[in-house]
Amino acid sequence: MDRYYVDIEEVLDDLQSEWVKSPQYKYNPTAFTKRKIGYSNINMCCPYHNETKPSFGISTEYPYLFNCFSCGASGELITLIADIFQINYLKAYAKIINNYATANLSFSAPENNSQEGGVTEEEIFNYRKKKHSYIETRGISDYTLQKYEIGYDEKNHSIVFPVRDLHGNPLFVIRRDVNTKFYQIPKGAPKHKTLYGLNYLYGKVKEVFIVEGAIDVLSCYEAKLPAVGLMGRTLSKNQLKLLQLAGITKVILFLDNDEWGVKGNLDAYKIISKTPIRVDVVKYPIQWGIDTVDKTMFKDPNDLLLGGKLNDITMVPYMNYYYDLISSKFYRRDFYERNKKNFQ
Repeated sequence: MDRYYVDIEEVLDDLQSEWVKSPQYKYNPTAFTKRKIGYSNINMCCPYHNETKPSFGISTEYPYLFNCFSCGASGELITLIADIFQINYLKAYAKIINNYATANLSFSAPENNSQEGGVTEEEIFNYRKKKHSYIETRGISDYTLQKYEIGYDEKNHSIVFPVRDLHGNPLFVIRRDVNTKFYQIPKGAPKHKTLYGLNYLYGKVKEVFIVEGAIDVLSCYEAKLPAVGLMGRTLSKNQLKLLQLAGITKVILFLDNDEWGVKGNLDAYKIISKTPIRVDVVKYPIQWGIDTVDKTMFKDPNDLLLGGKLNDITMVPYMNYYYDLISSKFYRRDFYERNKKNFQ
């Protein structure tokens, strides 16, 4: 089994999130809390027994051995992931490789396209020969479709969005089924180690909007807003490193206008705040979590584009957004109790 290298704090954050959702949480609510970072290890409360004084430690170096001085639980990171996610050893190893293994940020051109879900230039070219009327209903112009190489896969009845690395090398494609509207990303594709659309902005801008999906990136381009897509709801530490490598000095969080978007804003700021990058947040006409917790008219950048409001958006510093959020009447009643860890 090959060595792997991870950001252990990122892994622990995910383990804590999974633990909070598990039935065991009510018997041991302190697991993974009260972390203290040492020179080569991190101490915290143990997930294998209930305690208030941290006695569980895990190494910050491969193979990330852990040990509890109170209950005697011990092992390596794979074992811990298998236990918390209730999966077997091999699936835990695959989870580490696919979700957490540190990206190679040298970005030299790959010798071949051998990763699972990879795509070739020829395949992208062939997809671009066809298009589907669905994408036109989203307000995206032909110019933008050509710019981002959007095509259509007749076999899978899906819109195709090619994803490239920072230097333009093809990595994989995102598909959006025109019938179900679901996104499909190849299993094992390095979506947490790249940002959709960043290759078009590399060396050209210092400020970017961070959105969730590919169509949101295209929508922003229609309004002349430089944007990158997470291909999900959470900014990873590898994606943050990419922004730094690209020379970005300011980001504007423009995630979906719903509960998941609020969580994404809070989580993103947690890791961005450890860097010199400045953070603003887009104000929607009616902001979820601040003005309402009901379904909103404009839930994402594409809705704003279709509603003719995308050019009218305003941005506020993150701390202004955060203060408005915690001051809202919806804050403790509808949001805080379900998301306490984001406010600690």
